[in-house]
Amino acid sequence: MALMTFYQVFRPIDGNTLAFIARTQIGSNVFEPGATIVRGQIIAGINFFDFIGKNIEVTELPDSTRNIERVYV
Repeated sequence: MALMTFYQVFRPIDGNTLAFIARTQIGSNVFEPGATIVRGQIIAGINFFDFIGKNIEVTELPDSTRNIERVYV
């Protein structure tokens, strides 16, 4: 497992949109690099806009997919 900053996982596009930097799995959802989420969008029970600037625990899977394990507040 690795501890990453929010900005190593997401790239802010504007105040309402975040893009994934790498292939990322959250729960059963898999997002390709460049896929976006918008403010208020809930993924596996998490609104990532509530955690901007926080640390994220990530496991890298054999196919280089990042699996988000937890978000630190």
